[in-house]
Amino acid sequence: GLNSVDNALGNFAKKLTIAAAGIYAVKKAVEATVWAISGSIEAAAQKEDVTTQFKVMLGDLEAAKYLYQEINQYAAVSPFETAGLAENVKLMMSFGMSAKDAFDDLKKLGDVALGDQNKMNRIALAYAQTKAAGRLTGNDLFQYVNAGFNPLEYIAKKTGKSADYWKQEMTKGKVSFDMVRQAFIDATSEGGKFYNGALEGSK
Repeated sequence: GLNSVDNALGNFAKKLTIAAAGIYAVKKAVEATVWAISGSIEAAAQKEDVTTQFKVMLGDLEAAKYLYQEINQYAAVSPFETAGLAENVKLMMSFGMSAKDAFDDLKKLGDVALGDQNKMNRIALAYAQTKAAGRLTGNDLFQYVNAGFNPLEYIAKKTGKSADYWKQEMTKGKVSFDMVRQAFIDATSEGGKFYNGALEGSK
C-alpha cells in the first residue's frame, strides 16, 4: 500500500514538474512578446521624434521621412544604430551642410571610423566644424588624427607635396573644406585604406 502511495506521489510530482515547466515556458514567451512590443513602440516613437526634428530642419515632411528611411537602411547594413547616425546627420546639418551632403558624407565618416560609433561621433563633430569654418584648423586636425585619420596625408599624396608643407599651409588657412572632403573620398574609395571600413571594422 505504501509503495502504491509512493508511486502515486511520484507520478503527481512529475506532473507538477511538467506543469511548472509549461508555466515557465509560457511566462518566458509572454516576457519575450512584451519586450518585442516594447521595442516596437520605442522604435516607432524614435522614428517619429527624429522625423519631426528633420521636418523642422528641412521644412518638408516628405523629405524628412525620406532622409530617415535612408539612414535606417544604412544602419541595417552597417554596425551603426539608426539613432546614432541620425544624430550625426543632424549635427552636420546644423553646421550648414545640406541633408544630401550630410548623409552622403556620413558613410565616408563611418568607414574611417571603422564601425565605431564613439569614433564616428568625434569625426562627425570635427567634420562639421571644418565645414562651418570652410577650412581645416589645427584643432580639427588634432581630432581627426586622434580618431586615426590624417587628411593631410591624402592631400599630400594627391598633390605631390609633403604633409608638413600642407600643415604649414593649414596655419595660413589654405587647406579648404573641399580638400578635406576629397581626402575622405580618396581614403574610402576602392583602393583606399578605409574602403568598406565600417563593414571590415565590424568583423
